[in-house]
Amino acid sequence: MDKDAPYKIAGKATYHDGLTAARHEIGISLTPWSLVLIGKGSAVISEWPYKDIRLAEEVTQGRPTRLKVMGQDARLTITDWSLAQTIFKHAKHLGGGRTAERGLKLAFIALFFLAIGLGLFWLFSMNTLPSLVKSYFPNSWEQDIGQDFVEDFAGSFEVCEGKTGSQALARMTQRLSDVLPQNTLPLTVKVLNVKDVNAFALPGGEIRLFRGLIDEAASPDEVAGVLAHEIGHVIERHGLQALARHYGLMALMQVATAGTGDFMGAMAQAGGLLSLLSYSREAEQEADQHALSILQAADINPEKFGHFFERLHQKNADEDSSEDPTKEDFTIWFSTHPQEGKRAEFFLQKAFTGRPALSPAEWQALKVICASAGEPKSFRDW
Repeated sequence: MDKDAPYKIAGKATYHDGLTAARHEIGISLTPWSLVLIGKGSAVISEWPYKDIRLAEEVTQGRPTRLKVMGQDARLTITDWSLAQTIFKHAKHLGGGRTAERGLKLAFIALFFLAIGLGLFWLFSMNTLPSLVKSYFPNSWEQDIGQDFVEDFAGSFEVCEGKTGSQALARMTQRLSDVLPQNTLPLTVKVLNVKDVNAFALPGGEIRLFRGLIDEAASPDEVAGVLAHEIGHVIERHGLQALARHYGLMALMQVATAGTGDFMGAMAQAGGLLSLLSYSREAEQEADQHALSILQAADINPEKFGHFFERLHQKNADEDSSEDPTKEDFTIWFSTHPQEGKRAEFFLQKAFTGRPALSPAEWQALKVICASAGEPKSFRDW
């Protein structure tokens, strides 16, 4: 087939670009070398080489087939089983819907937990399992879990994509990343168009800051402090440990091998998402210690992060004493980041001159990173 010839539509699919919550109905064309995604007006959205296509979750006949491609956050949902089977014939490594890689992964996971179960059964308590997961759960599997959560949870909210603001955020992230241990998972940091003052770290190095936090911050050093704190959670694998603590081995096996799927819906119905993102006092202290070390190594004054804690604590106290329903809700920050005066003091006492996390121009760009986004949602809307 000539690559310049018109593409013949083989079927329909739903396309999610991984950047926004929007889903697009598109056409699918099959060439000898790739899967071509056709949008409105016969425009080519993307071309996925068969060799780069992967399953986004385990395939079951009668249910939609979800595909992803290496190097992108995009997802493709195909409801036509015959079309999916045709794609599998081209992408033979998918094994007719179950990749050898995924099957091998499942076997290794089974052996992993079987070995632990046989040798350390008496140690299996809610306190011991998370530490075992932290030490032995493969990084690549954690990253797979993070990608699934990004699509099923963070993908429900619009990503702020102001160009200069994104560049400023990338520069801040790189400055902090440069001082991290070499074995730290790669970080993906984005700002979500969410009005609450919050941030969180999902498994696999996926960090999300909220628009409300950027709006509330008085300086780039405050944002850098929050980001360094979330990086601390990534280093300690707190998200993965929380998943193991709250939902056990079966949940980890499911999301690592078959995607989050129905698990996310069940967790949301149970009100478990805030619980998953809420860490113990010990975990928060560990993240704070990492944050301090990261800020010091990056030559950023931690005192500003202490002021951020103080200001939010005061605003939350003012809210508690006010009956004005229009006042901003800061309680969600404290529901996922337990607050104590000692935490503010911890950073205030370590003040030094340092260098600003961003230049004035970069800081102004980051402040308006969501300027072109729509009306912000609340985290509670999910």
